[in-house]
This record gives sequence, structure tokens and C-alpha cells, in this order.
Amino acid sequence: MKKQSIIMVLLYFALLFVSCSRQEQETIGKTKDESIECKELQSIDLEKNGVSVIEYMDEDVNEVIYFDNNKLVYFVDKESSNPDTSNCEVYLYDKSTGDNKFIIEVSDVNASKGDICVLGKKVYYAFFRMTDVAAYNCLMELDLEKKTAQLIPIENATMLFVDIAVTDNHVFILKRNEVDSRRTDYIVERLDGQELTEISSVTYRAGKSEKDADEGEYYLDFVGEEDYLYLFRGGVGREDYSFLCMTENGEIKENCKIDLQDDLKLEMEDFTSLDGEEEEDSDLPWEILKNGDYYIINTLNNRNFLFRKEGNKFVKIHAPKQLGNKELTYRSKIVTVFGERRYIFFKEIENDSLYVFDTKTETFGRIDVKADGEIGEVMRNMDKQFFFSVTGKDGTDDYILYNEKDVLQEKK
Repeated sequence: MKKQSIIMVLLYFALLFVSCSRQEQETIGKTKDESIECKELQSIDLEKNGVSVIEYMDEDVNEVIYFDNNKLVYFVDKESSNPDTSNCEVYLYDKSTGDNKFIIEVSDVNASKGDICVLGKKVYYAFFRMTDVAAYNCLMELDLEKKTAQLIPIENATMLFVDIAVTDNHVFILKRNEVDSRRTDYIVERLDGQELTEISSVTYRAGKSEKDADEGEYYLDFVGEEDYLYLFRGGVGREDYSFLCMTENGEIKENCKIDLQDDLKLEMEDFTSLDGEEEEDSDLPWEILKNGDYYIINTLNNRNFLFRKEGNKFVKIHAPKQLGNKELTYRSKIVTVFGERRYIFFKEIENDSLYVFDTKTETFGRIDVKADGEIGEVMRNMDKQFFFSVTGKDGTDDYILYNEKDVLQEKK
């Protein structure tokens, strides 16, 4: 089931007109007019060294959401009576047994943000479902060992998209409940067995009219690391963003503000509003990633900002322009990685290249990827394998496994 980006954009603008209070923020690396050093790493040749796995899956495979050394979890979309939805069949392929097993059907699927989380031997994925009489969210819990799955209802989540995060001990969701035309609640819940328990909530209220100020705060996205959750929080206006560190019981341990006013500006063609007035074009945050002291913010226009946290402040790390700058939008997206602690990967959207940030050396590298077609989704697992979806010139999709070997070594 493909993520529906147009709906995501519309939802995002409906949800947010916000950001966090300004503070002094340092920048490291080159100035914006200088190039960032980026090492050329060993290339990946999928035609020569990749292994196609499409023959092991249903011929109508639509999307692979998880892989490890032995298993693949993938979706097959089937038509439903509603043209705006599909019935999503979930399959599990087990390499060790050769078994390709149908696990569960999720009916009336309209969209998903596409968050994929793994805790132990279980994979979690959220669906937004829609019928003629109702729209609702649910959480899929798939057991890789038992080869079973169940759907857990998510109550009072009236808006599109539920975010998922895992700590070392628990699974969490972040949902949004539109109480009325002015009020939206943002709620974090912990999965306890088959029940969801609220641990934190905030409320954002829009003004009654254009003259009235908005009030409140909201949670945009979150991630888990070790025993803590890290939430990206926004308030009123485009100057009010911060990262919260929260325990698994909802206690806020730290609230550290981050200044994004300059980063979110876009230096592109003049943007004209509906009333004919020229306005400053501005981007918006969309999702976050955290790896140790490093925080990444991916924007609605697929630009990526990297920061290192030092005490109670964030130090900006200049990145190669291919990851997105004020003139270049829709450049790169964060690669889904399972179990990685050192490297952060980005897929350049327009070219078949991967960029990698080494958190140990604080350096960037580029990996050229050669494929017989256009590369779509990319994932990496804890066994240091890459997984690529490739669309050929004839429009057919292939799914290719690549064993990393020395790909992170610099070219000689």
C-alpha cells in the first residue's frame, strides 16, 4: 500500500501553522556558499551483485515494509467497492522454509504515513481506513515467529495518520483528535498488551477569527531511543519549536528549544498568496529522526536539517546540498533503517545515489547506485543489508537484496 503524499500535504497544512522560540544557535561546517566535503564511497551495482527476490513473493506485490536475513513482509493491494480505498493483503515470506504465507487482510485502507517499527520479533504498522459511514485508524501487530497478526483499534483518532515509535521496552503511538473546528488534541499512548494507555496530551486551539490569536501546542512527530521518547513539539507561530525528552510514563525530563526560522525559509521564485500579495515562501517540518546526540528534521519539501545537541542547545551541521537547501527542494528522504546505531542514510530523490552521515566521525559520504531502472524505496537492516525497489523502463517493479560488504569504504 503506497503512502499517499498528496493527502499528506493537504493534511499537514490543515494541521499546522506553527514552530519554537528563538535561541542562539551555532553552525559548524562550511558556510552556505562553500561545498561540503563528501567522500565518494564504494558504489553499489544491483545488476551485477544484487539478488532479486520478487520470484518468492506474490506476483501482485505492491510494497515491502520489512526485511531481515530470513524474512520479508509485504503488501498486495486488492480492489474494494470504494474507489478511494483498497483491501490490503499482508504476506510473510520465510527464506528458511520457502513458505510464502498470507497473514491478514486489512480492508478499506485509504492511506498510511508509513511508519514501520520493530520491537523484538514483532513488526508494527498503522493504517487509516475509511468506509461509507466512518473513518478510523488501526495498528497492525505482526509476529514474525508465530506468523500471525492482529489489528488493534485506535480510538479517538479522527485525523489522518498515526505515528509509531518504539523504545527498548514499549510501543507508542501519536494520534490526533479533532474535537471541533477549532480544537485538536495531540495524544501519546503506550501499548500495554492489547490496550492503548494515554501517557501525554496537549491541545492546540485556532482563533475564532483571523483577528484572534491561536493558542496551545502540538506534537508533530516522535521517536524512541533506549528508555525514552523524543517528541518534536510546536507552539503558536513559526518561532516556537522544541524537542521534548519524555519517559515511558509520560514524564517530561527536558524541553530544549530549537531555532528553525532561517532554515525553513525558501529562496525560490516569488510566492504569491491567493489575495495577490507576495509572501516569503516557507517550508514546514514533517518528521524527525534521532541517533545519539544527532537530530534530523525532514521537511514537507523533502529537505533535511542535521543538528548535534550540546547541553541545552542545538548546533547546526551543514550538509551536502543534495540533501536539500533553500534553492533545492524535493531532494532527499530519510532511509528506513532497522537496528542501526552509527550511520544515517538518505536517498537522493532525482538521482540514484545514497548519502550517509557517520555519527562517529561527523562526516558525509556518497554511494552511487547502479540499477536497471529507477530506484524507489530503500531500506537497511541490522545485518548490514540493503533492500531496493526498482521500477524498470517497462513499468514493472523488482525488489533487490544487496549484501553491503565494503560499501561504506572510501574509493581508492
